[in-house]
Amino acid sequence: MISFHLLKLYRMVFFAIGIFLVSSSPLPTRAQSPCLTWQIAVNPQDSRVNATLVNTGSGMNCLGSARFSNGTGLPLIGGGYSLELQAHNIQNANLQWIPLADLIPSLDIQLHVSPIVVSAPAQVLIQGKMTLRSWIWDGSLFLLRTALALEPIGMSCWIPEEQLVYTAVRVSSIVGATTSLAANGDWIGARREFSQVADEFYTRAGEVLRDAGVGCAFDVLAKKAKTPVKIAKISLAFLTWMPVAIFDYFYYQGRPVEIELEYYSPIPPPPQTSVEFAFTAAMGNDMYKIYGLRRANKGEIPFMVTPMNAWHPALSKDGKWVAFESSVNNETQIFLMDADGNNIRQLTSGSTPSFQPAFSPDGQRIVFASERDGGTQIFVMNINGSKQRKLAAMPSANFAPEYSLSANYITFASYRDGGEAEIYIMNADGANQRRLTNNSVEDEKPCFMPGDQIIYHSKRSGHYEVYSMNRDGSTVQQLTRHPDSKDNFQPACSTSRLIAYGHIEGTMPHIVIRDLGTGAEWTVPAIVGAQGELGPAWRR
Repeated sequence: MISFHLLKLYRMVFFAIGIFLVSSSPLPTRAQSPCLTWQIAVNPQDSRVNATLVNTGSGMNCLGSARFSNGTGLPLIGGGYSLELQAHNIQNANLQWIPLADLIPSLDIQLHVSPIVVSAPAQVLIQGKMTLRSWIWDGSLFLLRTALALEPIGMSCWIPEEQLVYTAVRVSSIVGATTSLAANGDWIGARREFSQVADEFYTRAGEVLRDAGVGCAFDVLAKKAKTPVKIAKISLAFLTWMPVAIFDYFYYQGRPVEIELEYYSPIPPPPQTSVEFAFTAAMGNDMYKIYGLRRANKGEIPFMVTPMNAWHPALSKDGKWVAFESSVNNETQIFLMDADGNNIRQLTSGSTPSFQPAFSPDGQRIVFASERDGGTQIFVMNINGSKQRKLAAMPSANFAPEYSLSANYITFASYRDGGEAEIYIMNADGANQRRLTNNSVEDEKPCFMPGDQIIYHSKRSGHYEVYSMNRDGSTVQQLTRHPDSKDNFQPACSTSRLIAYGHIEGTMPHIVIRDLGTGAEWTVPAIVGAQGELGPAWRR
């Protein structure tokens, strides 16, 4: 068996022989306009495909472009593979594939991408499939390249790429036996077979080139390439190339290629102000405003955070960013803004709603619910809207996600098991999803307290009350039990012993804060002119 180090040596010799080939250099990055920025990543880093970002986004259409080429061998030769690319998970983007070379065994293609909404993030996931190409064809082209490299024919006899491929196809049957023996590990047999067919190969290759009108190339191959020294050099090159192609085949066959193209603004700098507590005020006529408290103390007067129609706030751990929901083209999407209401930017887009954002403890990610793939699923993204990916996917609704303070878990509600909504938990990467409650009534709106205690509301008492349980679903306790039997709902957890929840007073909802340590409660001051307050959120 050939060792990995020997194969590396083969690669070095192989690339040295092919050094005469000229690779294309990426175009210089253009100056940016007010557009966001395109970025590219190959995950995991994969040597089979070369991905280069040619343009990061400029002009009125914020066009970005990336160039992809086969990295399994030298340019224009390939390592025995073809690479097929397809775009998936296209979000807020228009695509145009531009082939740069159609007739050669390697892949060389450019993708132009422009965002549909230039102010919103965009993403394209490109998945590639490596398939074994004809080693006979690639081997024939490699031999021609090597022969012409060892015997330069001058600029007066330049051979187009199309003619090289045409010649390789015509003479590929000559090296079939040699290639098959080498592919099966019979190097002695391959060498013997190659020595017998070398003269015939170059004679026939010369004839094909003459038929194609490249007579001077025929003269070179017919008169010089058949000398013993040249045949020995070319034989060494060919038998060096074969182990590289075989190694690539067994190592890479069946492994997918994934490339991400993303369009987003850099992570914004933190604003100078912060908010500890926020909630939504219903202003009537389908208008909502987000209000906040610098400190959630009794008697603190709320201030308006954003003048736009917005609801369902979520606060970062330092209280300097607010994620929220708002409507775009009659669909709910997620936005991010500074705590003072400035620097508003849209994070999600599309024809389906995304909603219920919640920050990770480090403030760098946002978990949320979205209907983009059918049903309602749980997704996560960076706080600048990049790298949006699915965590929980079931046919039925999954919603109201929240991180644990340790960042190891996410709890959420789901209808996946039929009947009413129940509380579930999963690892932060979406693995190990499991059910925590099992009732014939709704259990919803979970959140984590310190110690991974989960707070949620349930209708098991006939109306909504706030309950607590351990992370494994044990030790269930009812926390609210108001004498008026009005609903207590939508609990929000702090990083201390404070919780907040909605409570119906008269006919309108208001927000109550409770200290779980002392049992003390107080109501957040009502907003003048509002029809109630709901959706409380602590900085997390």
